Amino acid sequence: MKRKHFAALAFTSAFAVASPKPTAAQQSTTLYASGTWSVLRSANGSACTLFVQPAGVSNGLYGLQYGTGRDYIISSAWKQDWAIPKDITANVTLVVDRATIGTFTGLGVSGQSLVWQLGLSEWRTTFANLLMNGVQARVIFHGGNEPEWNVNLAGSTAAVGAFVACANGIGGDISSAPGR
Repeated sequence: MKRKHFAALAFTSAFAVASPKPTAAQQSTTLYASGTWSVLRSANGSACTLFVQPAGVSNGLYGLQYGTGRDYIISSAWKQDWAIPKDITANVTLVVDRATIGTFTGLGVSGQSLVWQLGLSEWRTTFANLLMNGVQARVIFHGGNEPEWNVNLAGSTAAVGAFVACANGIGGDISSAPGR
């Protein structure tokens, strides 16, 4: 990933990773909330974010964010008690059931978050469908002491559907094959 993309990730992911519970000033709109899944639209209508809380990680969130005009989706891991140095890179692998989506280079942006990007083609052809139809997702952190995160995908079809509808509603085209 090019360095300029890291800067864009750091800037545009602030909504997704810096405040998992938006303040009144952010005035985000909750479009979907069920179990551990939430989908929000930013106050200015330029970004949609999906959050899920991994099993056994009470102070952490895994998130996806699409912003108007992007050709990628920001993927992020946020944990309240992390102290990740700004601009440090770390590899993260995403797995759904037995399918490895890929290993990505994440960037530390806020001390408590690591962000990386998924291309829209990866999203459309692989990740969205697996996320909607899978049973279990894993976020594997390499080179540190954070254990892998496990995400129960029960309820993911509706959450991903709300995320896709939001993104398409703000001018994106992140549609994928229908889920279960």
